[in-house]
Amino acid sequence: MSRALAEFGRWCLDRMRSPAPGDIDGGEAQEEAERLGLLVRVTCTEPCGEQCTCAEYHGEGPWECLRPAIADDDLDEAVDAAAAEECHGEVPGA
Repeated sequence: MSRALAEFGRWCLDRMRSPAPGDIDGGEAQEEAERLGLLVRVTCTEPCGEQCTCAEYHGEGPWECLRPAIADDDLDEAVDAAAAEECHGEVPGA
């Protein structure tokens, strides 16, 4: 999973450093994260938790929900490691 996160990070940096730098398109980022296996589609018939907005957004189920394929703590570690690598060992804001 760390290889996929690193690849996604490189993909993001490439977009930000393109000849016309700017925002990363959310739809493109979602597609890339799915391609790398960082997001998985799950068919749901009921809300997955208190803050789930799928039923509100999509109406009656079943519907497809995107879920991270990595735990939040692992994602935080991967982001910090990528930031440290990019900033030559110094994590911005730390």
